Amino acid sequence: MTRCRIRFVITAAVAAALATACFAQALPDISNTSAPPLHTPGHALIDGPHETVNPANGQVSLRFAVPLPPGRQLTPQFSIAYDSGSSTTFFGTSPQLWPASGLLFQRGWSYTAPMLTNVRAQKDAGDSGLCDFSTSYVLQTDDGGRHEFGLSIAGYDKAPPVGYPDPCQGQTQITSQQTPDGWSASVSPDSPDSSFMNHAPTLVDPDGTTYTFGENAAHDAFASGFPITVVDRNGNILNYALSGSGAAFHVTDTLNRTVVSTSGFAQASDSIAVSGMATNYTVTWGSSWGTGGASIGTQGAGQFACPNRSATPFGSATAIVGLDTPEGHYSFEYDSSYGTLDRITYPNGGYVRYVWGVTSSPNEAAVIEYSPDPQLPPANCVAVY
Repeated sequence: MTRCRIRFVITAAVAAALATACFAQALPDISNTSAPPLHTPGHALIDGPHETVNPANGQVSLRFAVPLPPGRQLTPQFSIAYDSGSSTTFFGTSPQLWPASGLLFQRGWSYTAPMLTNVRAQKDAGDSGLCDFSTSYVLQTDDGGRHEFGLSIAGYDKAPPVGYPDPCQGQTQITSQQTPDGWSASVSPDSPDSSFMNHAPTLVDPDGTTYTFGENAAHDAFASGFPITVVDRNGNILNYALSGSGAAFHVTDTLNRTVVSTSGFAQASDSIAVSGMATNYTVTWGSSWGTGGASIGTQGAGQFACPNRSATPFGSATAIVGLDTPEGHYSFEYDSSYGTLDRITYPNGGYVRYVWGVTSSPNEAAVIEYSPDPQLPPANCVAVY
């Protein structure tokens, strides 16, 4: 079996899938603590006014739903959401846990617009150059649901030198898929003329609603694809527009109303305006925690196992510390060692508190880089932590 020679950084949520595909190895049976808890039969969840706790793995999820005016058969949903399981990302040659961030996503908090994420990597073809490929597409819908798609797109940004073969020769592409839950996904394959960065998938849900994304959904590591339109089978439409370095966005509907509009994301103070609502929501961001004393142990796994080691503590980040709603003011505090939410104080003064610790056994997998020889480029290995 030929080892994939790739260079990339990857979140724990998708590491196990890529490790199996690229490294052709079996990982230990580990639990998935990254996915939000599911309200399905067999899942005995603990629910509060806004929070859900999964006692199986300790994940805390919050949903502060912002009521939007009904549209013509197609009404967007918008929430200020928190998921503790996706608040950190694990990577690096050390390795380290770092606060996870992206478009409309910071330290476990997010604004729930539809968002298409993927992982981009590169395969080194020697003198022919680098083959770029993107895979592990995940759509987060505006209700906070997640749908995975097994697409894989390959191409190159720079043509190979004259006389050298295509660096992506032999690279398998998966350009369409029907998922078990009724979604379909399709993307145009790349031609050999350096067009890799011009493709974004089109997604259709089981009811016939089509999601169209911009070109940024097809490139950049951890690329976040912000939608252009969402159109149902009757032609009703939602138009999404993203503007400014602060990631402000607004949504207009078939009736040409600006249904919801934000002043930005993860600014010192974000304002969220809703059509027909006299009072805006105000989100206050602040320092969530400092460097704590937590450390994470890693164990090598599979054929290309990482050396066993302890991961260094993570650094500080910003997170939501206050939320003003028509119900009143909510405040949030964070654990100083792990950076996870540990207290919610409600408008009436009541509170909910969480106490965090490290599990006694590994529960996540990651493909990370390490440097066995300082004279050579970093290699990739697999670890559970």
